Amino acid sequence: MNLHKPLSILTLGTLLLFASSCNKVPETDFTYSPTDNLEAADTIHFQNTSVDGSSFSWTFGDGGFSSVENPSYIFDAAGTYDVKLTATNDAGEQAKVKSLTITEPTNMSFTIYDSTRVNLLVGAEVWLYDNQADWDNITEPMFSMLTDAEGTAVFTNMEAMVYYIWVLKEAPGGLWVAGGETSPIVQNETNLFNIPFNLLTILKFLKNFIFIKHSPIRTIDNRLITKISFISNNQIDHLFIGIIM
Repeated sequence: MNLHKPLSILTLGTLLLFASSCNKVPETDFTYSPTDNLEAADTIHFQNTSVDGSSFSWTFGDGGFSSVENPSYIFDAAGTYDVKLTATNDAGEQAKVKSLTITEPTNMSFTIYDSTRVNLLVGAEVWLYDNQADWDNITEPMFSMLTDAEGTAVFTNMEAMVYYIWVLKEAPGGLWVAGGETSPIVQNETNLFNIPFNLLTILKFLKNFIFIKHSPIRTIDNRLITKISFISNNQIDHLFIGIIM
């Protein structure tokens, strides 16, 4: 009759051990991407890697918060922020804090002028490419934007590299065109470029064209332009500039 007692005690102990393991507080942790050069105004993705959590809350150190399990977040300004994830279950809660350094954004600001180099060109199309082949072939741009009321187009959170640019603007009797390559972009700064259009006359005689300056012909919407060498503040080289008359 006493043979059953050890079995009962063993079974009770096992149940208590199992119950204890089910009532553990969460093990809280998270990762984020990108992991380097986190910039203001860029999107940071947070991945919750917590164990045994049933609900989650985030604070981002700038007044922002979220209850999404894997949130994305944008910091508006550079600085150092303590990001805190709290995981909760029936047994309690545990928090994990990581300090993120947010840098100034890497921006490119293009200000476009007409041939007077005084008048700003509003509503000009600015096309950006990250390689010369696509730029040469005038394919769909990687980024595009219209200049604002101040003749400026600003591209934010860019990679630090050399970009290739086309600028287009309809004009009476033709099309203003400028293009070229930037100097290497400086990371975590706003890189400023001033681009003036020079007025070049391209005379059209049926299917024959006479070009001022020498260069291969480039076509945009069946319009023809010519290449000249032009440098503005050592920032833009080898501009393709012209207007169809």
